[in-house]
Amino acid sequence: MVKVSKNKKNSQDQGEDSDKLLQHLRDESEEQQAAYLAEASELPYIDLNIFPVR
Repeated sequence: MVKVSKNKKNSQDQGEDSDKLLQHLRDESEEQQAAYLAEASELPYIDLNIFPVR
């Protein structure tokens, strides 16, 4: 049996959650593109989210 529960978040909270998710996906996509271009150009690639520059 499936139990259905109602989501009590208001539409503004859902919009903010959606915006955060979309931004995360965009950032991930940009990193994937950068890695691909570096590989295609035979250049090293470092994800600066893992190794921050100070």
